[in-house]
Amino acid sequence: RYTFLPWLGVETYGQVEFNEFWRLATRGLGGVGFIAKWSPSRSFQVLLGTAYMFEFNRFSDPYVYPNEGADKVFHRWSNYLRLSFQPSRIFSVQNTTYIQPSFENFSDWRLLVDSSLLFRLNKWLWIKVSHVFAYRSVPPVGGTKKVEPFDSSLLVGLKSSILLWRPSHKRKKK
Repeated sequence: RYTFLPWLGVETYGQVEFNEFWRLATRGLGGVGFIAKWSPSRSFQVLLGTAYMFEFNRFSDPYVYPNEGADKVFHRWSNYLRLSFQPSRIFSVQNTTYIQPSFENFSDWRLLVDSSLLFRLNKWLWIKVSHVFAYRSVPPVGGTKKVEPFDSSLLVGLKSSILLWRPSHKRKKK
């Protein structure tokens, strides 16, 4: 993520995933887009992002994308809203909602809602407890078991952040 104004920037991202529930043998994605930030107070922050996202899915045999096949490439419009509240240095609450329609077919879209509690262990490491709700308007078909369009999970993990550099937005006086 790079900010060129205090409230506006660009970001890139990538991910590789295996997901047995969605019958995904491999899912790879990458994207680039814009991000806007609003912080009405020191403890509350709103992020709004929009991006182009390239996505490749390889479904587990015998599941396929309807009328396509086991391998499918998507070009998606990825949008998200993140609300963060950090009332103290050691505790934070976040909610991020993603909506990702396909450019080829806007009725093919994904929704993901990630609600998290974070507890700081040190300057760069947090324990994260999340409830994740996911919806696919077009789930894969085939096989003996129907793939439901909804998924919900409770996750516990570690989150780290390392700031390599912080761009300065202040101009030096001459």
